[in-house]
Amino acid sequence: MALTEINFDGIVGPSHNYAGLSLGNLAATAHAGDVSYPRAAALQGLAKMRANAALGLAQGFFVPLPRPNPSFLAALGDPDDRPLIAAAWSASAMWTANAATVSPAPDTADGRCHLTPANLVTMPHRGHEWPHTARQLALAFADNARFALHNPVPPSFGDEGAANHMRMAASHAAPGVEIFVYGRSGGAFPARQHEQASRAVARLHRLDP
Repeated sequence: MALTEINFDGIVGPSHNYAGLSLGNLAATAHAGDVSYPRAAALQGLAKMRANAALGLAQGFFVPLPRPNPSFLAALGDPDDRPLIAAAWSASAMWTANAATVSPAPDTADGRCHLTPANLVTMPHRGHEWPHTARQLALAFADNARFALHNPVPPSFGDEGAANHMRMAASHAAPGVEIFVYGRSGGAFPARQHEQASRAVARLHRLDP
């Protein structure tokens, strides 16, 4: 079976900023308060995508999410708390590893590519991303005969998506081994990915044991 790997990038939105919101992400917290250059970052990203396309690679993209998110702020009573305002402006969805966990067709019992949007509810700036991300995924992968788009796991469990998932295989078309990484409560670093979220995604994707 011939398969095509599609590289997806997120276009950096104008609200891109360094607010240090991602607890446990050492790079994010170390650069909190730095000046950001969203226009330059967006142009760099587009140049990278054009370079991929020029090499003959299949290239997709996600557009920036609506930011600031007024429904997020309204649900909190329009707070004047700076971290919550920063969360409403966050452009972290530009990292496509934040979008979803993806299992390609060779790994699944029904021979379809399965996708589950991430909903890292343990992080306020990430917990309100998934509805808009899911809409874009539904447009990009609308062929139900080849793709299965699931709802995110219940909000009780934090799911960070592809940031905690990898695949090992001899080739794109060969069955592979999917590896899920999750944390446990306690310790020096926070548990971003919940064990039950990883297990749920594996079941939803009908991965062969």
